[in-house]
Amino acid sequence: MNNRRVKDKDNVNNFVKTKSDKKDNFLFSNNLFLRVLSATFLLIILFIYCSSGLFYIFYNQYSFAKILGYICIGISLLIINIALIELTKSYKIGKWYLYLYVNIMGTVLFLFPTSSQMYNFDFYNHLNLSWLKGYMFSVLTIGEIILLVIFISIYKDIKDTLFFTILFIIIVFAYKGFTIVSLRVGEVTNKTNAYYSYNTNLWIWLIAICSDTFAYFGGSKFGKTKLAPKISPNKSWEGAYIGYACALIVSLVYCFAFYYSSPSHKNAPFRTSMMELNSDWKVIFIYFSLSLVFPFIAILGDLLFSYNKRKNKIKDYSRTIPGHGGLLDRVDSVTLCFFLMFLLVVVLN
Repeated sequence: MNNRRVKDKDNVNNFVKTKSDKKDNFLFSNNLFLRVLSATFLLIILFIYCSSGLFYIFYNQYSFAKILGYICIGISLLIINIALIELTKSYKIGKWYLYLYVNIMGTVLFLFPTSSQMYNFDFYNHLNLSWLKGYMFSVLTIGEIILLVIFISIYKDIKDTLFFTILFIIIVFAYKGFTIVSLRVGEVTNKTNAYYSYNTNLWIWLIAICSDTFAYFGGSKFGKTKLAPKISPNKSWEGAYIGYACALIVSLVYCFAFYYSSPSHKNAPFRTSMMELNSDWKVIFIYFSLSLVFPFIAILGDLLFSYNKRKNKIKDYSRTIPGHGGLLDRVDSVTLCFFLMFLLVVVLN
């Protein structure tokens, strides 16, 4: 009798376990499908975002191209506003007017031109930027930083306030840089050319994606030593080395392949600036230097935004992207890369 009871109990346990396993498998398969679906949607948006600038440049003489320019500006604004909402939410202040205040400041800083030479594309052409002086953007930036620090410090201590302000500046300037590089028109002869080349933005996306992807797979296979256990426990030094090395190689191949693909170097990253050097050795040195720096910046960007999550005790920035977390969880590394690109563009200008 006891044996029968034990047997029946085992059968019940096996049934429950089997049912539980099926439920786990169902949830896993559904989650995987959701991740793949949302990733596909993100890739489509990324394609539209990157190609809008490309088609705006090459079909600039046609009226429909202007729409593409506005699409690029609109997507940049959308990314900035979603990212700033997620950033503000991570600090758990919970005041609706703070979200509004931060986003208005971000939008103004994004739309205000840095110089008339860098903003020779549609929308800004209608504004007649002859009134714009070189100091105006610097004054606006400093003023916004001061106001932001004063306002955020009401709710948070000075350390949190300053870190929030740094991330705010990085996010806004990153996609400001992307928009300038995408839409700035170069010389206009029989055909309009990009000033920086559409490949500049694609090159940086590729570096960040390669760094993240190869670091993940390299860390999964060979990872033993924790890179930053308190910030991002799953990252390892081995994965970071592999991601960095692969991104470096891909970056160099990509740069030189497009630089030497045509005599005019029209598809090379930072096209006009490289042509003005008039020296292949200088070009090689700069491309090699940037290829060393950008993969490192991509890793640093990942850690920077991860540190903000750990500091504020959150797992993800939001659930904006099903199966992936928030927008900032997906674009953390490339955002810091685009911020560096913006600084380079300002210096080169």
